[in-house]
Amino acid sequence: MLGRCAWARRFLLGFAFATAAGLVSAQDQTTYLTPERDPDSAYLAAVDGRGVSTDVRYVDETDRDLLENNVEAAREPGRPVNFDGDGLGTFLVVLVVAGLLFLFLKFGAGGALLRADPNATKKPRKRARAWGLTAAEKSAADILAQIRAMASRRDALILLLRHCLLQAADETETNFKRSDTEREALSRLPQKWRFYTQLQGLMFQTELVHYGGREIADDAYETALQNGARILMEAR
Repeated sequence: MLGRCAWARRFLLGFAFATAAGLVSAQDQTTYLTPERDPDSAYLAAVDGRGVSTDVRYVDETDRDLLENNVEAAREPGRPVNFDGDGLGTFLVVLVVAGLLFLFLKFGAGGALLRADPNATKKPRKRARAWGLTAAEKSAADILAQIRAMASRRDALILLLRHCLLQAADETETNFKRSDTEREALSRLPQKWRFYTQLQGLMFQTELVHYGGREIADDAYETALQNGARILMEAR
């Protein structure tokens, strides 16, 4: 099935390009020579200001039959194209061919031509990064053991909060900016995430200690560690 779809796609693309190329090549191919004119010509002085066209051109090369076609109707290369006559018809034909090709690729054969190959190997998603850390770079047990061994509760809470934010970003496929603060990172996460409330509480406790300069009680510190452990271990 996939082989036939690929063959059909190549055929249709080739047909569209060939049709467009044929239409373009069928257009008039004429180049002109523009002679020099005397600015003091009596003729130019006579028609000046009367709205009379004074362009004089000589045909250099052309594929037109000059006995049957009006040379004055030929367009000079470089001038804006007016979609009238053959030009408009050519444009409409190309537009219709492109539209039919798109519709067939999208809906033909059940839309299989534009579907992603279900057997294709998916690229692994990059782990969330911020603050010099990477989500899941260590096991949850190792991270928690490192945090509990830290002498400064302030530094321990900051490190725990950052690991939890990265874990949430990794699970919800949220991207953080390099310049994001912890609070800005939290605001990017979906509030429907199942551990959002615990993460928000951990943020509050960390800010009180870090920015408020407060000491955290033993029970509050233990609660923060337990919430962090739940986020890191159950989310994985």
